[in-house]
Amino acid sequence: MWDVREAMYPEKMTTEQLAEAMDEIAEAFDPYEYRDNVEMGENTVQEVMLDLQSGNIHYYVSYLRDIVDEECDLSVRADVLMENVLEK
Repeated sequence: MWDVREAMYPEKMTTEQLAEAMDEIAEAFDPYEYRDNVEMGENTVQEVMLDLQSGNIHYYVSYLRDIVDEECDLSVRADVLMENVLEK
């Protein structure tokens, strides 16, 4: 199981890698109509990076936890990302 998780993302992700991965998973799992409210592009990744750097992670952890709780094909990916967010 650990090999599968490690194959998804590097064990230690940079803030930029994490922000890009968060943007990608939000595009794939969109129960909150994320893409209807957030414009695609570099600004989105930059905003996520700033939030992560400033410790403003509550929204992201909650969102990822919702994906994990759905027990869908993105749940393991979301769990790995949540661990990385909490380590930042």
